[in-house]
Amino acid sequence: MTNQFLLGAIAELQAEAQRLDEAIASLERLPHRGPGRPPNWERELRLRVAWENRPERRGRKPDTMSAVEKQEVSARMKKYWAKRRAHVDQGHGGVYKNCRLCHCDPLKSAPDL
Repeated sequence: MTNQFLLGAIAELQAEAQRLDEAIASLERLPHRGPGRPPNWERELRLRVAWENRPERRGRKPDTMSAVEKQEVSARMKKYWAKRRAHVDQGHGGVYKNCRLCHCDPLKSAPDL
């Protein structure tokens, strides 16, 4: 009976040792929190996870404006630049907003074209 008791105790201790080894290994695999460079396995794991979770490339974004909207923007910008050119042609130089020479607002003072 003593021999059987010892064999059972040895088996229990070996199982406990196996559980402790697994617990130690899992704790060693936790993210590195101290100063310095993390171990290679941690960097490789982070790179692998980042690569697997990367967003898919979708290519070029589709145009969001219709042809009519583009024409409206084009007409509006042509009007804007015509007013800027008219202001410069009046002799006020390249200054556009809050003109120092006449304190005019060229968007209000320039004639509509």
